[in-house]
Amino acid sequence: KGKFMPYFSNATLFLITTFFDLASYILLLRIFFQFFKVDFYNPICQAIVKLSDFFLVWLRRLLPTSKKIDYAAFIILVSLESLFYLILSSLSKTDYGNFAIAILAISSILEKIVNLMTWSILILVIFSWFSNQKNHPLLEIVNDITYGTLKRIRSLCPPLGSLDFSPLIFIIVLQVFMMIVIMPFQDLGISAIK
Repeated sequence: KGKFMPYFSNATLFLITTFFDLASYILLLRIFFQFFKVDFYNPICQAIVKLSDFFLVWLRRLLPTSKKIDYAAFIILVSLESLFYLILSSLSKTDYGNFAIAILAISSILEKIVNLMTWSILILVIFSWFSNQKNHPLLEIVNDITYGTLKRIRSLCPPLGSLDFSPLIFIIVLQVFMMIVIMPFQDLGISAIK
């Protein structure tokens, strides 16, 4: 029995991580949709709204609403990320401490934001190769999310003929942000574990 325990532990950790990651990305998308004013009648957007309402319906009755920020989704997202590291702390039988959990939760959210923005840019680039997919619901969402930032980049670095470097510049900026802000923040959280 003892020989199989590491396999069960790995499978358990994988399932827990997958569940929390999926839930966090769904909530983060819900925050993105409101912040970037994505069309809520978009079918993909509707699916995310229905999935996230499972977490949010009860909390919305207690919190004020804002046109830009979904406070209920943000609070649940931070709570879920913190709970994830609390569970890791329990499974590893190591006292992470409140400070480390808070730092790790925030850095994890920042990392997911960078991941979502990076994937949005990549999807935008891939769709640009297919002229028959201009009205795809996913393309409409990533356009809404990335348009403002890409427009600012294009104003500083205009396209050279048919070559638009703004997506590449945006991805480079996101990766640099990951390296100089998020990774040191993660290291701070790890070093704070007792």
